[in-house]
Amino acid sequence: MRLLHLASLALLAACSPATEERAEHHGPEQVSASDLIYCDDVEQETTLRDCELAGLARAQSAKGLATLNYSRFMTVGEASSVRLVIDRQAAAQPVASSDAPAEQEPSPAGGVGSDGQNSQAPDRETPSQEPESEPEVTETYHPIIGRFTSVRLEGTDFEISPREAVTKEIPREGQAGWDWTLTPRREGTLTFLVVTNVQFRRTDGTYLALAQKAEPYTVKVGVGIFSRIRVALDAAPAWIKALTAILVALTGLVGAWFALRKVIRNRGAPPSSPDDSVGD
Repeated sequence: MRLLHLASLALLAACSPATEERAEHHGPEQVSASDLIYCDDVEQETTLRDCELAGLARAQSAKGLATLNYSRFMTVGEASSVRLVIDRQAAAQPVASSDAPAEQEPSPAGGVGSDGQNSQAPDRETPSQEPESEPEVTETYHPIIGRFTSVRLEGTDFEISPREAVTKEIPREGQAGWDWTLTPRREGTLTFLVVTNVQFRRTDGTYLALAQKAEPYTVKVGVGIFSRIRVALDAAPAWIKALTAILVALTGLVGAWFALRKVIRNRGAPPSSPDDSVGD
């Protein structure tokens, strides 16, 4: 029995350092200003460990295959679905240099040509035979992605839900998806942006962006019959109130007219004689 007790103490002593090491690793890290260095990969001061993680994340980032599905024609006030799927398995060679713009990286092997000549031109693959009148379209492009990637939609002429960027982990041989609802506020030809950020996870568990790319997409927005009625009502509250006041006044005038006719009719009737009410 004594030997069993001693063995238990020895086993507990052997496990204690590992437990404390894990606790120190996952616990909050106390960092002083003297421990910070300027990190070129994130263009701000970080700890040496975070800068190393940022460099590793940048070295492992690559162009992935993004597929965006949206409606080319929308209606004011009506929500439309937007879905983005990013495939990491189709990623190209890692981005080797942090000094080179993301748009100047070579295109994936076997893919469509890159946009190295113009960083503003979207690097997309759009079927040329696709009819212009097709409401639902699917377009592909090649954003710079990493293990952790955040995506958000931007557009001042739209109500977007969710509006905040959503960070997801993309498996090495898999993909991740994002979904939004897009509601136009006005009619016309409007543009929204799909903003993709490569991120890395710091030692404290928070995320920091490394690279960003924005892809513009244009839609045509019309006004439906119900939207036209709603817009007209919202744009003309003054005359609606005036018309309501006129209708109320006319209703009161008609009521007063019928009441006056009743009074006049009663006054014009001959008074009844007392003798008529007394029998012979």
